[in-house]
Amino acid sequence: MPNFKIYKKNCKIVAVGDVRVFESSKDEKIERAITKNKKLIDEIWQKASQEEGLFNEYIFNCLNIEERHGYIKVLGNFVRYKNFLAQRKRPDLDFGISPIGVSGITILKDGNTDYVIFAKRTPNVNEYQDSIELIPSGSIDKECITADGTIDYKTKLLSEFSEETDLPTAYVESINGFAVVFDTNHKVYDICCTIYTTCARAFITEKFNNSKEYVSPTFVPLNTLDDFLKTNAKIIIPTSMALACAFLQSTNIK
Repeated sequence: MPNFKIYKKNCKIVAVGDVRVFESSKDEKIERAITKNKKLIDEIWQKASQEEGLFNEYIFNCLNIEERHGYIKVLGNFVRYKNFLAQRKRPDLDFGISPIGVSGITILKDGNTDYVIFAKRTPNVNEYQDSIELIPSGSIDKECITADGTIDYKTKLLSEFSEETDLPTAYVESINGFAVVFDTNHKVYDICCTIYTTCARAFITEKFNNSKEYVSPTFVPLNTLDDFLKTNAKIIIPTSMALACAFLQSTNIK
């Protein structure tokens, strides 16, 4: 089993199991705090957006995570990004906003071996430049809402997979949510998914030449994943470390 001490300072596993996500109505406590601090939020946003070129999109805020019989129920609602940014810039505001996104551990079957794909982040990204991480990852937006109020995070991750690897979605055989992790530094959650794909490693490496976010994909044999995490702990981003450990925990791979 993986050594959980590797990542505990930055990220933790919240729950392991089948993940189902539902949209809730507005949280009145959060809304009151935002309304009370609207002027300050706008001032922070105006300065930050001019300096950093940000967009005030909707983000999915995690309200509750509950382990039900047979699955993990995640409840959340959509808030504007500028409110979360103000909370990050001014921690004393503490609106209680904790965004939840979706990340994958891509497992490639090439020949008789299963590989986990890591990639190096380019200098073009905002954080963790030159670190390595699992692919893909993305935010949950309003396009993920289905007619019955559930959140289709798997379709979102499928889109991110194609965008980040330049591989057609037809190469994906399955996507399954299996855990929720929490980044204690940035106060954000991630739904963890397995993504299974079959193609040649050389083909993926070639496709990565078109990526703006990543370079140098690394193919780690699944049965050596634990050793890889220990050896490269200092350069793997925290969320990927927790995601990989949660995967090992859920599958009991040693």
